[in-house]
Amino acid sequence: MKIKNSGIKIFLFTLLLVLSSLILYSTNYYVQLMAEHSNNEFESFREKSIRASFTIQNHIDKEVESLFQMRDVYRLKGRNLTRYEFNMIARTIMSRTQGIQALEWIPHVQQKQRVMYEQQARDEGIEGFSFKAIYEDGAVRTSPEKSEYYPVYYVEPLSGNEKALGVDLSSSQPRIKALLKSL
Repeated sequence: MKIKNSGIKIFLFTLLLVLSSLILYSTNYYVQLMAEHSNNEFESFREKSIRASFTIQNHIDKEVESLFQMRDVYRLKGRNLTRYEFNMIARTIMSRTQGIQALEWIPHVQQKQRVMYEQQARDEGIEGFSFKAIYEDGAVRTSPEKSEYYPVYYVEPLSGNEKALGVDLSSSQPRIKALLKSL
């Protein structure tokens, strides 16, 4: 009986060893497949991210190029554009771009020029145009006398942006900081 028992033990041990090896091999194979699948998903995500990044960058570049076109027109004219000229150029730029919601022209106006700018805007059909300040309480009222202003003088489209006309960006710290940084 000992011989049979010993043969069964060897058989069972061998069977257990083979089954354990198969389980380890299967588990290892499964882990490798999952790692490969995960790596493929990561590479797919990486490729899509790179494509999206290039698409976004191209879109931003196109928008910025439009702004450079506006700047170049000002430089070529050698003087300020009229409201009509600004609106025509702005409409053209905005018809070719989707990311720009509005374009504004903000001149640097000295105190002695204020009355002239306000009257010229009213003469061009902007009723009640005046320079306005943004006060600490958030209210927008007529701008006080000071040495210089940065008013929103032209805006396109005008519809929906009427309240922006005349707002002196130098009356708001965050706005003047952004404006001066852009110069």
